[in-house]
Amino acid sequence: MPEEDEDERRSSDKFVINTNKTYKTGERLIITYTGEIMESYPAQIRVKNIKKI
Repeated sequence: MPEEDEDERRSSDKFVINTNKTYKTGERLIITYTGEIMESYPAQIRVKNIKKI
């Protein structure tokens, strides 16, 4: 779920990412992606990098 003040929040309140790693609900991540947001629900993005904060 994007932060409320992020531009991506206007596209969707939930996103699906495909990754080999597992993340727990509530973990905060910085996700870098290609810029394309696929129009589905939840929305989908192609991830370039993920960093845990």
